[in-house]
Amino acid sequence: MAKVLLKKPGFWSPNFSEPLHGLLYNIQPVLYYQLPIIKIVLSSNRIYSRFNSRKNKVKPTPTRKLITFQLGSEKYAIPIEKVLRILDKFTPRAALKSGRSLLKEQEQIITLLDPSILLLSSQEPSDRSYLIVCTVKSPNLSGKLRDDGETQISENAVEYIGIPVPEVPKVLEIAEDKFGEVPEFYRQGNLSDAVEKIINLSEEEIVFYLNLESLYASA
Repeated sequence: MAKVLLKKPGFWSPNFSEPLHGLLYNIQPVLYYQLPIIKIVLSSNRIYSRFNSRKNKVKPTPTRKLITFQLGSEKYAIPIEKVLRILDKFTPRAALKSGRSLLKEQEQIITLLDPSILLLSSQEPSDRSYLIVCTVKSPNLSGKLRDDGETQISENAVEYIGIPVPEVPKVLEIAEDKFGEVPEFYRQGNLSDAVEKIINLSEEEIVFYLNLESLYASA
């Protein structure tokens, strides 16, 4: 008399006349007990892969937006947040030997700083096709003491300067790691103290990054 084997609930009963059915029947217990483990391993791998991809995600390099202009063979840059507007029509008053002149525009008194004199030590004034109007902190900050003990700076703490340039200024977005310190051999020449950093665009092209407060103070 044939012995009846007890089956695990849910196990499939094969037709042993089919060889493939017999093979599947033999591996059913393995699949039954190992499947939860396989699911856990696969789930863990997915979680690790997701975590690892977030961990190894490359952070974008910070950048700065600049306004650049050309003077002779040199290129200069200033922070775009300092620029109010760019004019293509303006009439300055008589220029001073220091490189300064004045302009009244939109009820604002603008001090024009000639970059050829201040940056290139040239005696010839630069071409004045375009004017970059910027704000700088006043060297003579004024303010009053508030009730909470903080000093409230008045509107007079900001002054307006204009930089006349021969060509249309351009907007550039430069990665932070392109900025570097000014090499000493540049300082030993006629480089203006207003040059705060150098920007290495390539091995053959550099841009001088200006500190507008220093440029204003040097005039």
